[in-house]
Amino acid sequence: VKDTLYRVPKYFFHRDSSYFRTLFSQNPGKGSDSAAPIPLDGVDCGEFDALLSVIYPAHFHECELKTIEAWASVLRLSTEWSFSSIRTLAIERLLPIASPVDKVVLGRTYGIHAWLQPGFVALCNRPQPPTVDEAIRLGVRDTILITTVRE
Repeated sequence: VKDTLYRVPKYFFHRDSSYFRTLFSQNPGKGSDSAAPIPLDGVDCGEFDALLSVIYPAHFHECELKTIEAWASVLRLSTEWSFSSIRTLAIERLLPIASPVDKVVLGRTYGIHAWLQPGFVALCNRPQPPTVDEAIRLGVRDTILITTVRE
């Protein structure tokens, strides 16, 4: 990941991710030692650390991740790498802490269709219109839809 070499057991990656299962079967020696690392392009260390803290928790039945950003990283990587059980966990953990904007943006990005309607309804019904930062995150199309419904 970037310029950092991680040494983690591949058991859970093989067991829980069809992406890594395929990668390991097509490249048997890949990832077996520091001479043959698996490059993870487009991933930063913070994101990978968040995913690892779910796969290898410091305390069983307890996850140290608390922020939207950390769980969104877990959602992104678990979706990209086909960790279905970790994706489900990320969705469960994000639901109570995600803002309406988070629900729309993450729902669209990661195919969580059940989040879209509640997110849009909350944004349309709240007293204030989307802020500039929220509008940037939502994109032009969704911001116009929300603004039109609010009128």
